[in-house]
Amino acid sequence: MSATLLFLPPNQDLSLAYMGLYNPTLVAVSVLTAVFASFMALQMASRIAHTTSTAGKLMWLVPGALAMGGGVWAMHFIGMLAFSLPCGISYDPLITILSMVPGILASAVALWIISHEQVSIRTLILGGVLMGTGIGTMHYAGMAAMRLDAILYYAPAPFFASIAFAIALAILALYSKFFVQSARNDLSKWSLSLLGAIIMGIAISGMHYIAMEAAYFIPNGQTDATAPGISPSMLAMGIGTVTITLVALALVAAIFGRYLETIASLKHEIHKRQRDQIQLSKLSRAVEQSSAGVVITDLDGVIEYVNPKFTAMTGYSAEEAIGQRPNILKSGHMSDADYVQLWETITSGQEWRGEMRNKRKDGSLYWDFSSISVVRDNKGIPINYLGIKEDITETKAAMEALQLSKEDAEYANHVKSQFLASMSHELRTPLNAIIGFSQIIMTELFGPLGNQKYLEYLHDIHDSGAHLLELITDILDMSKIESGTMELHEADLEISLVAESCRKLVQKRAQDKHITLTADLPTPSPVLRGDSVRIKQILINLLTNAVKYTQEGGSITIRCSHGADGGLDLTVADTGIGMAPEDIPRALEPFAQISDIMTNPREGVGLGLYLTRNLVETHGGRLSITSQLGKGTEVTVHFPASRVIDTKSSSL
Repeated sequence: MSATLLFLPPNQDLSLAYMGLYNPTLVAVSVLTAVFASFMALQMASRIAHTTSTAGKLMWLVPGALAMGGGVWAMHFIGMLAFSLPCGISYDPLITILSMVPGILASAVALWIISHEQVSIRTLILGGVLMGTGIGTMHYAGMAAMRLDAILYYAPAPFFASIAFAIALAILALYSKFFVQSARNDLSKWSLSLLGAIIMGIAISGMHYIAMEAAYFIPNGQTDATAPGISPSMLAMGIGTVTITLVALALVAAIFGRYLETIASLKHEIHKRQRDQIQLSKLSRAVEQSSAGVVITDLDGVIEYVNPKFTAMTGYSAEEAIGQRPNILKSGHMSDADYVQLWETITSGQEWRGEMRNKRKDGSLYWDFSSISVVRDNKGIPINYLGIKEDITETKAAMEALQLSKEDAEYANHVKSQFLASMSHELRTPLNAIIGFSQIIMTELFGPLGNQKYLEYLHDIHDSGAHLLELITDILDMSKIESGTMELHEADLEISLVAESCRKLVQKRAQDKHITLTADLPTPSPVLRGDSVRIKQILINLLTNAVKYTQEGGSITIRCSHGADGGLDLTVADTGIGMAPEDIPRALEPFAQISDIMTNPREGVGLGLYLTRNLVETHGGRLSITSQLGKGTEVTVHFPASRVIDTKSSSL
C-alpha cells in the first residue's frame, strides 16, 4: 500500500474491510508503557523546575523529551502489535524510525509546560494543541509505515475527531498535573507523580485507540506485506529495546538526580553552616563587646558564662564567677520575698525585670537594672537563664540629685509665691494711701496750693504710684498662676460692652500719642461666660501693649468675630513696630521684652503677654500672635464654643 494519506471514497463498500481484533494483554501493556513514560516525564519536569540555569534546564529537557517521546512511540507500536488483521503486515524501517520525531517534539512541549508551578489558560491550550498535534502526527506517521495487502483509508469524520480528541486529551493530560498537585497536596511527591502519570498515560493511550477507529483496511488483491520491511517480531524486539533503554535512562536519571540532589543538599548545608558560623561569630563578638553585663546560668542558677562587662562591673573574673551562683553579688538590700518572686517569674517562663543593689568583689555597693529571661532550644524546652545587667549607679545618683533639686526648686517657688503675696499686700496698702491722698490734693479739696510746680509733682507722684500698683498686681497674679490658686468668678458678659469699656479706659493714652483707637464690635453683642475682671485685664493688657509699641499717628483696632469651631475671637491689631517671627515665643515668657531696655526704655517689666496668655488658657482658650517687623502686630484671643452663650449678632 502507499504511504499517502487516503480518505474513504463516497461509494466505498465498507463490508469488504478487514475486521481487526485487539489482544487485551498487549493493550494493557501499551497503556502501562504510556503511564511509565508519563511518570518519567513528571520526574524530568521536576528536575527542570528545580534547575535555575538555561543549560541545566536543557540538560534535563533533552533526555526527558527523548524518554517520553520514545515511550509514547513504544506505546503506539505496542498498540499496533495488539491489533491483528487477517493478512500479512510489515513496517517501513525509515518511516517507523522517523515517526518517533513528532512524539519527541510533543514530549518536549509537554515537559516544558508541566515544569512550571503555574501556567495560564492560554499557555495550557497552546501547549495542548502542539502536544496533541505532535502525537497525532506520530500516530498517523506510524500508521503510514504499515505494509500490508490492503489499502488504508480514513473516514473523514472520525479522522478529524481523533485529532480534536488528541488535542483535548493533551490539554487534559497537561492540566492533570496541576490539578492533582493542587487538589491533593497532602500526598508525597512520588504519589502525586504516580497519580498524574496514570491520568496522562490513559489520556495519551486513549488518543491512539480513538484514532484507530478512523482506519479502514480495504483488500485490493495486491500485497505490500512481502516488501522489505520490519516484521512484527522484529518490531517487538525494537520496542523491547526502546523500552529497556527507557528503563535504563530512567534509572540513570533517577540516580543522577539523586546525586545532584545530594550535592545540592550538601552545598546548602555547608552554606547554611557557614552562614550560621558567621552569625554565631557576630553574636559572640556582640556579647563580648556589649556595654551591658551578660550572665548565662543553667536551670539551677549555676553560672556558665559571663562577659567582660560583667567582670568590669562586679570585679569578679570569668574564672571566679563560672561555677558560682549569682548570689555572690547579694548585698542584703533585697528581701527574700523579692528573690522568691524573681524565681517564680523566670521558672514560669516569663521575663523578670527590676533594680538590684548588689555588692562588688571589693565590698562596694552598686545599682544595676537586670533583665532575666529563659533560653529555649529548637523544641522550646528551657535550657538556660540569661541575665542582662546594666550599671545604673550614676543614673540613680543623678535622679536622686535631680529629685532633691526639684524639691528645693518647688520649695523655693513656694517661698517666692508666699513672699510675693505678702509683699504685694504690704506694698499695696501704703500705695493706696499715696494714690488716694495725691488725688485729694490734686483736686485742691481744702484750698488751692498756690504753686503750679507742686501740682506737677503731685501728678508725677500719682502716676508713679498707679504704675507701681499695676506692677504689684501683675506680680501677684503671676504668683497665683504659678501656685495654681487663680480662681475665676464667672458670669454672663456682653463682650461688645466689655470691649468698649476697655477701649475707653485706654483712649486717653492713645490720644496722648495721636493714635487712632477704633472698635469693630457686633450689635447686639455675643454673650460670653467668663470672669469679667480677668477678661477686662486681658483686653487692657493687649491695648496698652499696642499703644506702647505703636508710633505716633498709628492706629489700633479691636475686632470681635466668630471662630470656625463656633467659638469667639477677640483681636487687637496695631500698626506698631512689630517683631520678627522668631521673637514671638520669647515675648510670651515672663519678664521678657523684645526691645533693648537700655537703648529703648519702655514701661513695664514684661509680664503683660505672659499673664494674658495664662488668663486666656485659664478660660480654656488660646492666644496667637502674627507679626511682621516694622509692619505691626495682631494678637487674637480665642474662647471655645462652650463659653459662647448667645450669638445673636448677624453682622459677624
